[in-house]
Amino acid sequence: MNYSKFRDLGENAKSSQSNQEQELQNLHPTNQDNPNDSREGQEIDEVEPINLMKADSYRQIVDMDQALELCGGFGKFQLIGSTFLMMAMVSSAFFLYSFAFLEHKPQYQCLNQETQIWETCLSLQFCNNPDVQWRINFEDGESIHNLIEQLNFHCEPDYKLGLFGSFFLLGIVVGCFTLARAGDIYGRRKVFIIGMISQIIVCTTILFSNSIYFDYVLLFLIGWAITGKQFVGFSYLIELQPAKQQVIMGTAMFMLEAVAYLFICAYFSYISKYWQYIQIPTIGFAVFGVIVVYFFPESPRFLLSQNRFTDLRDTLNTIARINGKNPKTANDFQFKEEQTQKNLLNQKFTNNPDFNDEPMSSSHSLKELCLDKTLRNNLIFSCIIWSCSMFNFYLITFYLKYFPGSIFSNSKWFAVSDFISFLISGNILKRTNPQKTLFCSYLFSGLGSLTYLLFYWDVRLVPLFILMSRIGNSMAFNTVYVSNNRLFPTKFMTSTYGIVNFVSHLYAIGAPLMAEISDPYPFTAFLLHSCIGAICSFFLKEINKEQKQPETVMIH
Repeated sequence: MNYSKFRDLGENAKSSQSNQEQELQNLHPTNQDNPNDSREGQEIDEVEPINLMKADSYRQIVDMDQALELCGGFGKFQLIGSTFLMMAMVSSAFFLYSFAFLEHKPQYQCLNQETQIWETCLSLQFCNNPDVQWRINFEDGESIHNLIEQLNFHCEPDYKLGLFGSFFLLGIVVGCFTLARAGDIYGRRKVFIIGMISQIIVCTTILFSNSIYFDYVLLFLIGWAITGKQFVGFSYLIELQPAKQQVIMGTAMFMLEAVAYLFICAYFSYISKYWQYIQIPTIGFAVFGVIVVYFFPESPRFLLSQNRFTDLRDTLNTIARINGKNPKTANDFQFKEEQTQKNLLNQKFTNNPDFNDEPMSSSHSLKELCLDKTLRNNLIFSCIIWSCSMFNFYLITFYLKYFPGSIFSNSKWFAVSDFISFLISGNILKRTNPQKTLFCSYLFSGLGSLTYLLFYWDVRLVPLFILMSRIGNSMAFNTVYVSNNRLFPTKFMTSTYGIVNFVSHLYAIGAPLMAEISDPYPFTAFLLHSCIGAICSFFLKEINKEQKQPETVMIH
């Protein structure tokens, strides 16, 4: 190819409109500054693979949301994908939400040697006296065939029971800097499947374990696996959706978990006292969901953040085909990030003829996250907000056993309040922004804890105050989860999930201890954290606001 042919191509491009001319010039730079350069023929031959190879391939300059809309918007793919993703993610809720029941000690009866009548007794009465005959009173509504029976835990000290939760939290902490970080490096889909397979193995193995120490290991592993399911999987779910549906789908995910919580309460109250059967949906949903997700493509937003444009177009074509669109729809797309990269590539090539034509990778170093002032501030205040919400969550959860009434009834009301809170927070977030939604959430939870502190002596009103606190805190939880994609770029999505969860879970270790202190100290701490969270919410700054997208630029 000689320079005259290339010049003719440039002359033809000048007949287009001015904005189209600029786009083609970016794709076909000439060496007009030195038209008589003795090396010009050689340079043009080297430029051709970069500048001319795809000159006519792309006609539409789009961003990701525009691309998803052109591929069918929220169509059949999103509906099917979201269903099976949420099925897999909710599977662990059946086990985790039932854990309060799994370590709930049953009611005991001891045989009165004089009257030969079985009487209600405490474990202390027979644990230190081997001559006392005892049994579990399964006729009592709160006695369950659970881990206490399976592990013969009746006479073990309470701190060993508390270690179940400690090892679970430790697994989450480790997972935050392994699986969660891997999601930003190797992709959402692969890491999500690894987390789900680990969950399936652990939840199957624990059915047959009779060793408390082996169960500690299993609880650690399921905490580790949860980070792949909850943080990476949640990012995967959100990134498959157009921007307008992200809040809706994120909220729907948490509402399904609340439904699972309600099912668990109903199961132990009315269906069965055997905990093993609850593992059927835990394992079954996970297996079925993982099999289907295995055939799904990678998150398109992740591929865009990695500058993997060829894979991205293949993924979008798959989405378009399932949504009933032309299976080659994405072949016409040029992404704004791709255009910027090509401009930089052409500049480097023009200045350096020996430059190697390879895709320029996007930086994913956490150093970049810390150096950017806006992202750094979002991360700091997100850590504080997550810590406040996490502490209050575990505080009120461990305080549940001191709440007047049955643990089954109280758990049911907690599940109902979670469902309501997710519905409310999702609607508020859809209409406003994370800052205002968080402030409303903490205002509601703070009001509940304040009224409890003022009127805790009135037993009739206590349930209302507790539910207000639970609803407000659950609203805050839903908001910080769903809003993470508005505060950080896609390439740091799961890493930031990992960081905020690492910090907040470490901080929340003190919550169970605070719950054991007598009133009014637990809810004084709850009120304090609500106030801190409300104040910090004003310091967050959105970088990915949900807004109407501009019209697609066309190049003919």
